Amino acid sequence: MKKLQRWREIWDALDKVVMIGVLVLTLLLLSLSLARYTGYNASMFDIGNMAQAIWSGTQGRPLEFTYEQGNLSRLALHVELIYWLFVPLYALWPDPRLLLTLQVAGFAAGAWPVYRLARRRLDSRGLARAITFMYLAYPVAQTALLFDFHGDTLAMPCLLFALEAADRKTWRSYAVWSGLALACKFYIVVPLAVLGLVLWLEGERRAGALTVGAACVWALLALGWIRPAFAPPQAAESHATFLSYLRFYFGGAGPALLDTLIPRFLTAWVVFFPGLWLGRYAWRWILPAGALAIPALLSLGDVAAYDYRFHHYAATVPFLIVATVYGAAELRRRQTSRHYRRPWQGEVWLALAITAVFTIGLVDTPFNPLFWSGLPGRGLSEWRYGQTARDRFKDRWLLAQVPPGSALAASEFLAPHLTQRTTLYLVRYPDELKELGQPDHLHQSRYLLQHPEALSQLLLARHLDEVDYVVADALYDYALPFDEGLQIGGILQDAPGIALLLQQPDWSLLAAQDGLLLLGRVSSTAPLTMTATMTPAATPPVFQARFGSSVGLLEGTIRPLDGRRFLVDCRWMALEPLTALPPLVAVSRLEGVSHSRMVHLPTLALLPTVLWEPGAVIHESFVMTLPPETPPGTYPVYVGWYDSAHLHAAATDARSRVGDEVLLGVVHAP
Repeated sequence: MKKLQRWREIWDALDKVVMIGVLVLTLLLLSLSLARYTGYNASMFDIGNMAQAIWSGTQGRPLEFTYEQGNLSRLALHVELIYWLFVPLYALWPDPRLLLTLQVAGFAAGAWPVYRLARRRLDSRGLARAITFMYLAYPVAQTALLFDFHGDTLAMPCLLFALEAADRKTWRSYAVWSGLALACKFYIVVPLAVLGLVLWLEGERRAGALTVGAACVWALLALGWIRPAFAPPQAAESHATFLSYLRFYFGGAGPALLDTLIPRFLTAWVVFFPGLWLGRYAWRWILPAGALAIPALLSLGDVAAYDYRFHHYAATVPFLIVATVYGAAELRRRQTSRHYRRPWQGEVWLALAITAVFTIGLVDTPFNPLFWSGLPGRGLSEWRYGQTARDRFKDRWLLAQVPPGSALAASEFLAPHLTQRTTLYLVRYPDELKELGQPDHLHQSRYLLQHPEALSQLLLARHLDEVDYVVADALYDYALPFDEGLQIGGILQDAPGIALLLQQPDWSLLAAQDGLLLLGRVSSTAPLTMTATMTPAATPPVFQARFGSSVGLLEGTIRPLDGRRFLVDCRWMALEPLTALPPLVAVSRLEGVSHSRMVHLPTLALLPTVLWEPGAVIHESFVMTLPPETPPGTYPVYVGWYDSAHLHAAATDARSRVGDEVLLGVVHAP
């Protein structure tokens, strides 16, 4: 009975308004975070890397993931020991969605110490609610939650529990939560060391000195022992010293800092202004946030961390929120002593309003009007939180076609769904070809397809001996417009990797459907053979069809082979010079059958349109297999050509189509 009475007392003491607000906001953020993953809009960087690392822990390995140069432990990078706490749960449900769910749950738990601290210091339930909602709505807290899974996002609630414990002077609890925060990422030592100085200045000399000492000891252990101990031999130099870490984040060229000065300043405004409104009256508590944020704002190395939309500022939020509480308490004291005339309570509500304005305007949630605009990469668009029919098909296809546990290289946005394996390279790494001097991935892809000898520069070429299969996407359907007409991603993203593999004598195409490709080493499995040749025209061309002013079809046939396998044979000719234009992509489809598109890989990868000579006949042939779910019957097959430079080229619809679709033939499914 006593235990029951105690639980009743706790329940009666809980603020139901805060509970409902926490539940609503965290469910919203969780649904968006999961939607981004299930819609194949979360890449291997970073949810895939973290998921593979934590899965490796279930296999007894030290949080390993596959990096560009090979397998690497998270302990050789940010020393995220906290991930070991997730290993037992991940063994029960090895799915990245578990990590995203637990991360949001931790964020929600952080509302409890915020509310307790504010209620105790301000002696007002309403103002405690306001500051709790300020925490839940803080812009860089929400953007961190909506950008994958990271140690510094996990550090948010740990630091809040530590700060609340310090306010109560329960130093054992403070030590436990501070230790957990340090385990999230080793650079949490920076704000924690500054926090120790703040505690010392606030009169807690012993606690402050011990905090600084613990932070310094952990920094020495992490940098001097743990990181070098887990660094592989080929990466020892880049992970063994503190200077190597600084070079990674700050080793870029100076002009890059000046070129991005405005966005860096705006990020600083987003990070600090909501917390500074009241926090400036307790400025010491902002110092740990500044110690963490300023290096991120100045970073210009291999990773430029200055953008507020990522996760690098998550750990500033606890200090800014606590500074807000102490700042409000200071205003209360000043008003009592008639040194401050405006009602201090109104300043708290104004701080909440400022936070809400920043978040509504800058975070991509339903509260932001642009969420509903339909703009690419916003709201429910297919490149943000939307899930298309093809995304749902990807789930089924990957499960059916990709051998479990096999050593893989995979397309960047497919890879996070294939992390339960020791080896998982990417078909294409984001910045691997900067030296080509091409402005974006589309131009790089065009260059590589036009210069097949340059395909050896792909990192995939170095790792082919380490993988058994490659999962590529010939209809790469993630694309975002960028500055000056450039784009991120696009239909050709994986095309150079596909071209590299099709030129390898010991590699072949094993399965293909709706642009998804499984390539593997030649084995007893019947490969889907293909050829492409270019010969001078022997007679004046007679076209069966024309695709705009770009491509003409001389002849197209579909011949049955066995069962549901057919040989597609086409002869094409350029109607205009195509070498200087973006590559065109031919795609066929079965009328009335979903997910039946077939990319013409010979003219995508073996002999792309950027290599077609004027007046030459391009002869391509390839084997196509009908989708297994195709009902028996007769189906017309249509073919179309699509402009790879179009943002929506992967959709293969009228927006990017060159001319009209043409009937290529008819197939009978037994």
